[in-house]
Amino acid sequence: MDPGLRDAVRRSARRATWVGVVGAVTGAAIGFWLSFGERPAEVLLLVVGGTMAVGGLGATLTILASQFRMRSLTNGPTAGLTVGEKRMVQGAILSRASIALELEPAAVDQARVLAAILPLATAQSALLSCGLIGSQVIGLASADSSSWFRIVLVAVLIVTGVIVFGVLRRNLDRVRRYLATLDTAAA
Repeated sequence: MDPGLRDAVRRSARRATWVGVVGAVTGAAIGFWLSFGERPAEVLLLVVGGTMAVGGLGATLTILASQFRMRSLTNGPTAGLTVGEKRMVQGAILSRASIALELEPAAVDQARVLAAILPLATAQSALLSCGLIGSQVIGLASADSSSWFRIVLVAVLIVTGVIVFGVLRRNLDRVRRYLATLDTAAA
């Protein structure tokens, strides 16, 4: 794998961690400030919601910006391939299907890139889910007639987040198995 990509992923993860922590503290402070003097349940909802919303969305946007800057590194292995060839490479990595001999180097390089960026994409997905859920939890503090909708929306966001997280983790496991079969074949 390109050492530049590995360093870019590490920098992105560190930057997102700091932005997430600062955002979470800021969100908690804003939630506490907005709920000052309210009932304890409202204070809790606003603080938790503010923490999740500002921290999660801030970290998500940081990772998104980093991924945009890393685009040339992540697209490098499949640059110049047709859409069909890119699909064959992706299919070979995720399902260990056979692939044309001339596409094997691209598949190996793409698998190494995916092994580096899928954990970052998984974190981004989890943080985005937290941010969206937190923004809805804030609304639960008010006693209005639409709170039932927010509860349903939070449940849907949680289920969706768990499914996306599971799919990304499964793909990461498949990529790692593909790379492990290459390592055992080379030995």
